[in-house]
Amino acid sequence: MIPALATAAAIAAVAPTPAVYLRFLRESGQTHGDVRSRIALELLSAKVRAQVTAGAEDVPAVFDAFVRGFRPKRRARTVCRASWGNVSDCGVIEGSR
Repeated sequence: MIPALATAAAIAAVAPTPAVYLRFLRESGQTHGDVRSRIALELLSAKVRAQVTAGAEDVPAVFDAFVRGFRPKRRARTVCRASWGNVSDCGVIEGSR
């Protein structure tokens, strides 16, 4: 479980007002729970990355290699709405007909 303060701060960083946040939810098709889950995953990822890379000298090169391998796998599994805007990272685009 993530602290409510961390969620509120992360949401406020992208949506400064409740109206902007609600519009984001509506346009993206996400729920508040989806956003909370994504924030929790990002916080956990940051902790894992910090532990894995602690003491490593060539972190940027290792991380870049990981990203190059990860992106194609993630893209194939990513579903986006056509109205999202930038769908270049999406493998499946809904509503594009």
